[in-house]
Amino acid sequence: MADSLPRTRRQRLAWGVGVAVVTLLCLVSGVFRWSELNCRHEEVDLNSGRVRHTRFLLYCQVGERIEETWLSRAVAAPPGPADWRRVNTFSPGAGHSPHYQYHSAIHQIDTLALADEILPFTPDARRQVAERLLSSWRTSDDDETDDYVDEVGRIASARREASAAAVTAADLSPFSRRRSVPDP
Repeated sequence: MADSLPRTRRQRLAWGVGVAVVTLLCLVSGVFRWSELNCRHEEVDLNSGRVRHTRFLLYCQVGERIEETWLSRAVAAPPGPADWRRVNTFSPGAGHSPHYQYHSAIHQIDTLALADEILPFTPDARRQVAERLLSSWRTSDDDETDDYVDEVGRIASARREASAAAVTAADLSPFSRRRSVPDP
């Protein structure tokens, strides 16, 4: 049957199949790393602590999901409209993301949620930590924010070892006074 096709039609079919195969290989191989040809972005809202997952294929957005986090549930009310900042970009064939300014934000949120599981925070302590973290993201560098998150985790662990019932805002205040970023 293939011999019955005119030569030009067979050539067009071969070219079409070839282009489709090359396109498919580019999409799944990661040839165009972190481009919106085929990638997934993770962003954090600096005002609420929500996380947005956006999926792109062939430069078209094919999906978006916004999720509430420990941080966004702890904030009383966002101080303003959403301020989305890129955290990670993932593509097939690339096992890592470029390093963005807020690269560790989702990990910091997860670390605070884990600290709250180790020993529950009081609502005031949870709100204080959330507002301090959001403020730190907006005003200071990533190392200082990491130090704060690590210290909150250490405080939760120490309070649990001391058989405390919860982490209170008073437990968190000594570290807040030692840092240059003001408490919210």
